[in-house]
Amino acid sequence: MKGPTLTALRASIVLFSISTGVTLAPCIGVALIFDLLGDNFPALVFQTSSFLLASLVMLLLRWHAWQAYGSALAMHKVRAAEETGFLASIDIDCPHAWLVQLHLGLHGYRCRD
Repeated sequence: MKGPTLTALRASIVLFSISTGVTLAPCIGVALIFDLLGDNFPALVFQTSSFLLASLVMLLLRWHAWQAYGSALAMHKVRAAEETGFLASIDIDCPHAWLVQLHLGLHGYRCRD
C-alpha cells in the first residue's frame, strides 16, 4: 500500500476505536443500571445497538472534523497540498487542531510536527 492509503486506514481505525470507546461506556452503564446484562438479555441486541451508536458517533466526529478543517482553512491555520507529498502543517494556535489533524489523516495527509 502507498503512504496516503496507510495514513487514511490508520486514521479510520483510530476514529472507529475512539467512537467505540465513547459509546461502550454509556451502553454498559445503562445496561448495568437497568440490570440488562443477565442471561435474559440477548447479546446480539447489545452488540448491534453499540455498533450503531459507534457508527453515529463516528459520523458526527467526521462531520465536526470537516467543519474544523473548513474553519482552519478559512483562518489560514492549515496548509496541505498533494504536491508536497501529502504532507500538511497545522499552526500551533489552531483551534480544534486534533479535529483538523483527524480530517487530514482521513484524507491521507501526514502532519508535520
